[in-house]
Amino acid sequence: MRLELTTLNVSTPSLGGSILKRPLTSLNGIKKRNEERWGTSKGSPLFENRKERLRQRLQDARNPLKEIKKIQATEVGWQRLLISLYVESYGQDWLPPFDNHLAVEMFGPDGARWNPSRRRQASQLFFQRFDELPALRFLARQLRSAFDSGKSERGRNAGVWVRVRNTIFQSDGPQQIAASAAEGETLADLMISHGVPEKGQFSEKLRQVYLLETLQRCSYGSEPTVLDEIENEREKVAIDSLKLGEAALRILITRVESEGRRQWPDGWRNWIVRLGCDPRMGRHNAEDAKWWGWATQSQRNLAIQGIIGLSLQFFFDFLDGTVSVHQWEERREFLQDLFNSGKICDARLVLNQQCMKSLPTKMRDKWNTASLRSTTEDACIISLHCINDIYILEETHSYGLRAFHRTFPVKGFWERSRSEYRDNELRISPSNCPVFIRHSGDWVRNFHNKLRRTFHPEWSNIGS
Repeated sequence: MRLELTTLNVSTPSLGGSILKRPLTSLNGIKKRNEERWGTSKGSPLFENRKERLRQRLQDARNPLKEIKKIQATEVGWQRLLISLYVESYGQDWLPPFDNHLAVEMFGPDGARWNPSRRRQASQLFFQRFDELPALRFLARQLRSAFDSGKSERGRNAGVWVRVRNTIFQSDGPQQIAASAAEGETLADLMISHGVPEKGQFSEKLRQVYLLETLQRCSYGSEPTVLDEIENEREKVAIDSLKLGEAALRILITRVESEGRRQWPDGWRNWIVRLGCDPRMGRHNAEDAKWWGWATQSQRNLAIQGIIGLSLQFFFDFLDGTVSVHQWEERREFLQDLFNSGKICDARLVLNQQCMKSLPTKMRDKWNTASLRSTTEDACIISLHCINDIYILEETHSYGLRAFHRTFPVKGFWERSRSEYRDNELRISPSNCPVFIRHSGDWVRNFHNKLRRTFHPEWSNIGS
């Protein structure tokens, strides 16, 4: 039996406006009250307008703290309005410091009683303004209570924060997270596993601490790529009120002290000036205080030795090819022995124009170098200030080794009063040199013997 079905046209249902008017009015009223009290994630137009009016009141007030008292007494939902202002504008002089007293008034004394909206605001303030809040410890403690493991949380990161609340919600949260990184774990991995927002001061601090932690963990003497990142941002404040460059220098110096027995790896010497400045400037110099204020005198001396070793290495590179292989090895070993035995207190290169170009840009300052003019060959000179006030001049090519005692023949040279010298100013006549030795025969022994006879230095392990 064949069954035929016919579909009837069904009209589209229509509800009159009068039927929906009452429930829509009721719904809008609920929405309005909720927004006034809690707002929305982005802020409703009404909320934003109210917030701007409060911003203007605080900016115009003679005493912003007293104005906040008035706001508390007159504005419905003032907590969320003010918290939003602190997230956006903290650090402005019209906003009172977010201290413990103000934090308690805004958030209450018990984070465990916060509703989801308040937890969201508190975490936003914590991550956005991490470096600026006097009440950071209070806020962190309340956030740990707010995200207690007994709560069921929704949201992109809230569930993660329940799990890691005792690590992330700390005044040193970035340090704790960076220290927990497994070998090979990237910064992006750490941020995901701890629910760290991509923007804000907390994530920036974590990134800086991660760079430093990587430098601390790298194999001794290696040069991880984070060094380039640290150099590019060396001026930014990182940890312990130190700039990023300072903190990195402290790591290198400490590791050379403890792991290297005060002997610098060749690669690390290059980073001393790149991360800070030449430590020979002295504590009276503002630039020196900027980068070396944290260091003890022993640590500064160790940094200076690193710079001297770097200058020697540059000179060896310039010397190579200007003399015979045998003489090059003898002259390099002679200077290296002086350095290794701690005889060299300071060093300065005097370079011709071509050699100056081959030097790293940050080494071309008066503390490391001077320009050599009026020279007929690609000559370079290294000047050494040694212990017992002995000065030594050594040059590429057939220059002859010169030594002086107490008085250096060029006035103002070691005070760095000039940055340029003519060749004949430093090519002191042998007749005017108390000690002059040509690089031939057993010249190293001859030099040491003449130095003893002429200047009587108490150098226990010099030459034999």
